[in-house]
Amino acid sequence: MIFGQNSKQLKQDSLIDVCSNCKKIAKIDIHVIQKYAHVFWIPTFPMEKLAISHCNNCGFTFKTHQMPPSIKAIAYKLEKESKTPIELWTGLGIFGFIFVLGFFQAALRILKSQNNLNDPKINDVVEVKINQGFTLYRIDSIVRDSVFVCVNNYGASSQEALNKIKEKNSFSNKTLSFSNQNFKGMFFSGEIINVDRKQ
Repeated sequence: MIFGQNSKQLKQDSLIDVCSNCKKIAKIDIHVIQKYAHVFWIPTFPMEKLAISHCNNCGFTFKTHQMPPSIKAIAYKLEKESKTPIELWTGLGIFGFIFVLGFFQAALRILKSQNNLNDPKINDVVEVKINQGFTLYRIDSIVRDSVFVCVNNYGASSQEALNKIKEKNSFSNKTLSFSNQNFKGMFFSGEIINVDRKQ
């Protein structure tokens, strides 16, 4: 199961008292339980914290609101003393780290693309968003303030699929020309989404 919930015992105490169920004097165990959600069995975030009592004579279990006052007072005290373990937030911490890392990598990629556009080089490969999807341009030449690009023979329905097109390295002889200013403007308008440069 990918998603689910589980519980962890936080505290336990015992006393001798009359069980409300079997009406006999017995050992009553009080447990404080922390429920938590998990993803792939990794604790993700804590949920409800509750106290239960268990009679060792009849085996009956009571939730806090069902307990007699003498047991309820101890249960409330134990529940108040119980702290939620920090490891139950592990999953949220991992997801947060992945999100921040992804955001950081995306910011670096944008900065790198912007730097490449400010100083374009021959053979830079430009990822371009077009009406029906995505394609690639390869910078063929730079003359004064103009950039000439070869258009790739293939298109893609998603940005991720552009990697397969890059592997084919299939650019046509058809060229388009842009002024440096227009080329940079395409990046800020979202038409150009990435500029790769072979090191």
